[in-house]
Amino acid sequence: MLAQPAFEATVTARLEDFFRPGTPWNRRLWSLGLILSLDEVLEVSRAVAERVVWSKSLDLLKKAVTLAAQNDAGLGTGPHLAALRTCLKQPIAPGGFGYQHLKELAANISVDYLDNWAAAIQISPKPYPERVARAIAAHLLDTGYSQQYLVAWLGKLTRGNTTVVDMIASAQELLRNAARHYEVLIPLVARPDPTQPLPQAWRDAQRASEWLQRYASTSPPVRQSGAFLFTIEDARDPYAAAERATEMIAGMDARVRLGPSKAMPLLGKCWVKGVGHSLPLRREWAVEIEAIAKTRTVYKIDPDSRVDGALDLLSTFNSGPPGAAVSAAWAAIESLLIGPGDDDRGLAAVRCADIVLCSLPRAELTALVHSHIDGAPSSDPLAAQLRGDLRAGHGHREAVRSLEEALRAGVELYLPTQSDQAAYQRLMRMINQPDTAFPAIRRHLIAALRRLFRQRNIALHSGRVQTVMLRPALRAAAPVVAQGMNMMAYAWLRTSPEQPEPIDPIELAARARARLDLIETHSSLLHDLLGYG
Repeated sequence: MLAQPAFEATVTARLEDFFRPGTPWNRRLWSLGLILSLDEVLEVSRAVAERVVWSKSLDLLKKAVTLAAQNDAGLGTGPHLAALRTCLKQPIAPGGFGYQHLKELAANISVDYLDNWAAAIQISPKPYPERVARAIAAHLLDTGYSQQYLVAWLGKLTRGNTTVVDMIASAQELLRNAARHYEVLIPLVARPDPTQPLPQAWRDAQRASEWLQRYASTSPPVRQSGAFLFTIEDARDPYAAAERATEMIAGMDARVRLGPSKAMPLLGKCWVKGVGHSLPLRREWAVEIEAIAKTRTVYKIDPDSRVDGALDLLSTFNSGPPGAAVSAAWAAIESLLIGPGDDDRGLAAVRCADIVLCSLPRAELTALVHSHIDGAPSSDPLAAQLRGDLRAGHGHREAVRSLEEALRAGVELYLPTQSDQAAYQRLMRMINQPDTAFPAIRRHLIAALRRLFRQRNIALHSGRVQTVMLRPALRAAAPVVAQGMNMMAYAWLRTSPEQPEPIDPIELAARARARLDLIETHSSLLHDLLGYG
């Protein structure tokens, strides 16, 4: 039967969720760590000084960071929190006292940040394990380590009887390792446009083959017509280097598509010197819009539909360079969620966050339906009811309703994994404490989307696409953007006897806001807050 998850096991399970690339959106990490958030304040203050971002955006960010810092044990029990609050109340402008003050504070806080978390979990009451896992994961990802590397690192640690304090000590060792340079080879299946001069990174087929034989001899033979050999400076690990090389080749491909050539003829794989096997050309912020396939509308395009137009905009998110990705993602959201009378474009972030938040209980319940069925004995009545609900042909709607009603009645679940048990704990907080659980989650979602908006403005109005915050912003916002677009696409593309007419995205956002306004009454079931099945 389900027991209260042990602190160590819950932290470990959530770290695995945050690091594993295929984790569903509802179990992903949507936030950044405190140290990088302080750097973000400095970066945005520079953008304000250059008049590419409004001062209101900086004020909202300072308030969000101040609020997040209140529950961050990485600040320790000393005067850091009070000093940070005071600092963030000052004007922050490049060259000014407040700017320099924040730089000094951030540097001081970063020195003992993980040590303070290690100290906090050794006293009672311990911090909430979800918060501990988020802080550790965000801190490591923010420094440039890749998800693939960190999931392997965590796997090695958890083979023994490793405590969270041990994990933090190992994380500190990781951070002491200096970033280094890596060679990354990206083969092509056909030679690029022969009329264009090739860069120094180009290697013809023979030289590329020689490189592969020397550094990837364990890989199967590769049919290629040449390759680009990039030297990636200051990468934390081979997978991070591969992601950076993927961005570089995406930028080259974007330029090729602007010319007479159709596209860069890529093999779809790369090799990193020191890693014998191939790695996929992928980036950590890829999104997938399931609604298109599930509503069977892949080939049904309405040229007058704003939703179809937004999906067209978002289609470049997975393939374009970071600057294009952030611009496309925000354009898709804004095009759907800003309407007549809206002077503040940033409202789209709040509205998208509300839609995503209303879909979160359903996502958690759906996962637990299948987990309970898999983990329960054949005689379990709830599992039998859930199987019957699924067989009835109503999708998951009746099954998630049955599960939520069972949870409210105190029925215990059989959940086979610690990740499922952690999800159960989060869900029960939403059920039993909606007045505190929902606003806390909403703040994370809004922060991720507002960060995306700021990075879009910096890229669009200054032309800078290599800012410190761009990649982290895409990483944190990608699952939120994907789910928001999924929900808006479902509402528009899916019709049924209960819903004969499409639901406009702004109508959906208004519905989400109204449901959240009333959720503190504790009387509403959470499985269908958006009200369309």
